[in-house]
Amino acid sequence: MDVLGLSILKSNITGKSVNRIITGFVVLGIFLRCSLAFTSTNFDFESYKITSDLILAGEPPWRGQRYNYGISWSLILSILRLLSFENDLIFRILIVGVLTAADLMIALILKKWFGAKTACIFFINPISIMVTGHYNQFDNLSIAAALWAMNYLIKYLDSNVRTDLAKSILLFSLSLTIKHNLALFLIWFVFLKCNKRVRAALIGIPAFIFLAHFVPFMLISKFDRESVLSAVFKYWSSNNAPFWKFWFWDKDFAESLGSHTAWHHGRLWNILMILSVSVVGYLVRRLDLRLLIPIYTLALITFSSAITSQFLAIAAVGAAVFFNIGFLGFFMFETVCLFADPAGLDIHFLQDFLSIRGWNSWNTAPTLIVVAVVIHFWKRRFISLSNFSCK
Repeated sequence: MDVLGLSILKSNITGKSVNRIITGFVVLGIFLRCSLAFTSTNFDFESYKITSDLILAGEPPWRGQRYNYGISWSLILSILRLLSFENDLIFRILIVGVLTAADLMIALILKKWFGAKTACIFFINPISIMVTGHYNQFDNLSIAAALWAMNYLIKYLDSNVRTDLAKSILLFSLSLTIKHNLALFLIWFVFLKCNKRVRAALIGIPAFIFLAHFVPFMLISKFDRESVLSAVFKYWSSNNAPFWKFWFWDKDFAESLGSHTAWHHGRLWNILMILSVSVVGYLVRRLDLRLLIPIYTLALITFSSAITSQFLAIAAVGAAVFFNIGFLGFFMFETVCLFADPAGLDIHFLQDFLSIRGWNSWNTAPTLIVVAVVIHFWKRRFISLSNFSCK
């Protein structure tokens, strides 16, 4: 079923017409993202200013305790801050420009692997538009690097050209130093059918680079060491774990397992997330490599120990690849949640509608993803590439 009426991209119309349609979607997606740059800012944008100012002052970005990732994004922010002449609006527009370019990179890979329809669905999906344009979150930049890394890995496994393997490893490493969303994806390489040395390199080198690149900053002083440990390695998010809490009859007990005041705060959720994502990696080990990162994005958000509004953009990649009526519902409902979110567009009547029912973006996302995945299994499309027009 062609839910969005995009079957025209597969029809026998002329190449010029197809290109015009694709160009139209790209222009629309860019316009909507850039338009949202003029909406109100939030906590994360203020954190970007603090982080970039620290870098420009010659200080590590973790000193401000508002930055919880590898060094790469902070360096990008500092360059954009310089180019903006410290004007907040220009700074934000430049950030949106970089993140829009990342979305375009993702769309290009999806077009190459799955066809123009999938690429267009991804680029005009309202979740990615909101997260890039308004929230200005950079998960997509990390995913873009990982997708290009996987592209080079596939080329290497087909042609055995070592430079392709080197590019793949470096891009996976870059992905982790931008934002470590793909950290658990390294476990999936354990199940990869290839030379053991290749598997070891794909796992060990990115992990080593990610960990080692913090060391020079930690050696500056005891304060900097504690700053890195506190901001990155000891950082705990909201610990809301919606998928896992759903199964607890005693909701108060489930809430206590994520309490920041207890020694176990969130540890159970993290263990369950790691185990479940690893199991998914084992189950899909025989699938086409092009499907792995899209599946990973869905598994990561479904089983996550903590979900916030901007994490929905991670799942948008998988939702576009396996698009069906269920994922259309995911895109539509979660967009309403982002519109209602006080850190989003803060639309009050939508807040009232959702709060009465106890709904929000994080506690509904796993359910909607699971329903959409079940629909794919039911249609026997989830484990086949025949429906994706891979190139």
